[in-house]
Amino acid sequence: MNPYAHVRPGGYAWWYFDAVSDDGARALTAIFFIGSVFSPDYAARIRRGETPRAEEHLGVNLALYERGKKRAWVMSEHGAAALGGVGDGGPTIAGSAIERTPSGGLRLSIHEHTAPFLVTLAGVGARVDGTIDVEPLGPPLDPVELHAAGDVRHLWHVLMRSARVRVRFTRPDFAFDGVGYHDINAGDGRLERAFASWSWARFHSDDARTTIVYATHERSGAARAWVVDARDDERTVPRAAALLPEGERRRAPWGLMVPRWFAVDDAGRTLRCTPARILEAAPFYARYEARLGDVSAVIDGSRGVGEFLDLERFQDRGVQFLLRFKMRRT
Repeated sequence: MNPYAHVRPGGYAWWYFDAVSDDGARALTAIFFIGSVFSPDYAARIRRGETPRAEEHLGVNLALYERGKKRAWVMSEHGAAALGGVGDGGPTIAGSAIERTPSGGLRLSIHEHTAPFLVTLAGVGARVDGTIDVEPLGPPLDPVELHAAGDVRHLWHVLMRSARVRVRFTRPDFAFDGVGYHDINAGDGRLERAFASWSWARFHSDDARTTIVYATHERSGAARAWVVDARDDERTVPRAAALLPEGERRRAPWGLMVPRWFAVDDAGRTLRCTPARILEAAPFYARYEARLGDVSAVIDGSRGVGEFLDLERFQDRGVQFLLRFKMRRT
């Protein structure tokens, strides 16, 4: 049984994938949610004191990019009837699924509608149909406990730090082969009750090495960070690092303020992750092309994908209202 199949009421699990084409021209991210943590409806029910089941708020998110521009955006929220089960690879939600392949990889089948601004309120959007095949290039990592308070835990589990990815969409016409990444985040309660913000970035080098940097600011004021830095075929574990002061924040779309960089001290080595170009922005969230700098210049200039999440801003009632314009509800 999939260890993330059972999600507590008010909790969440999400299956995250990203990929960049070998020539760097195309990219994507895909996320399946049980307990869609960024759903304003899910958040509102919990604020009212309800205990909604996570499967009552399912989500499918997809973003396709070409040369830094968005080709398609899907952010659909479905009810409990859309959950077709959770297999070894992940959930089936409405017409989309994550399934284990005979080779040990995963196939994502996406059959959804876009969520364009404004017309999402009418529940319409263009068809999006395609597949994403993901083959791991190394062993999975052990899960990391990002935060724990009593019996409420938040976990991060890297299943494919590096993978070969084959993307084939018929609607829109969009295809590439490239390198990708897959992890799962899961928690027993609301993210915004544990964290104020977090930053994350992953980088793949030409010599089959992956570097991942994860940093969290907890609502208690504590700050924690983890680093993965190893060849893709090596067995390794995420290791704790010291979080260094982040750069001053700059304005992104929707009024979001994004740090100019975040950095960690990894056993005396400073790793700095810098947003190079914003790919996606929401009122509380940004995804970006990232650069990795190392003061020792060993991996200076490596490029990857990064994210910033502002959970203080997410709680704002005005931001919760704006989120409805980024989503399609069925």
